[in-house]
Amino acid sequence: MNSYTRRRLLASAKLGLTAIPFMVAIQLAQGHALVPGTFLYGFGAGFIVGIAELFVLKNWLKSLPFFLHLLIKSGAILLTLYLTFVVLNLLDVVIDGISWEAYLRAILDPKTLTGLLEYFALILFLLFFVKLDRLLGPGVLLGYITGRYHRPRRENRIFMFLDLKGSTNLADQMTADRYFSFLHRYFAEMSEPILATNAEIYQYVGDEVVLTWRMAGGLEEANCLRVFFLIEDRIQA
Repeated sequence: MNSYTRRRLLASAKLGLTAIPFMVAIQLAQGHALVPGTFLYGFGAGFIVGIAELFVLKNWLKSLPFFLHLLIKSGAILLTLYLTFVVLNLLDVVIDGISWEAYLRAILDPKTLTGLLEYFALILFLLFFVKLDRLLGPGVLLGYITGRYHRPRRENRIFMFLDLKGSTNLADQMTADRYFSFLHRYFAEMSEPILATNAEIYQYVGDEVVLTWRMAGGLEEANCLRVFFLIEDRIQA
């Protein structure tokens, strides 16, 4: 297992932990007692969403507007979970011989349908969290939440300044709308290599992006050098 896969699994586990307070709030709002299953369901739901988003659906619908992207992807994940629930209950009909009437009651139970709405809200929240974290760069959102950036401190870091070669000529040859659309796609193509090498986006300056790593993360597997060649391969593909 490479470091990229390990980081994604760890990110999925963190998403599972993020989902637990949400699930606890739902249980308390409904007047239910907290049981071990509350925490397990919360962690499991978050972990599954993390696996789906970071391994399976990471590039699906990425050209759509942000909110529409979240709605459709959340709906697709929820539908997959519900169909899994339907199929598992169908096995009870085939194997255990329960009646079709009982089967339909189980899959169309109002509590089940209400639960779907709750899970939809949970999935939407988790995907929003993931997308925001990816837009800001690994660890940046967590830094804001924990107040890390409100406490100045010295750090040894590695920086890389990536500038688009020939950008002035490109801007002269294109209309403004077409040029900025090109820049949007150009930066979007960088996303996967940046995430794969554990880089943080420090800032954008026109057509330049400034990346940074903590020393250990940048030196691991030569991430601070490897990112350039991964981006180059991605753009040329």
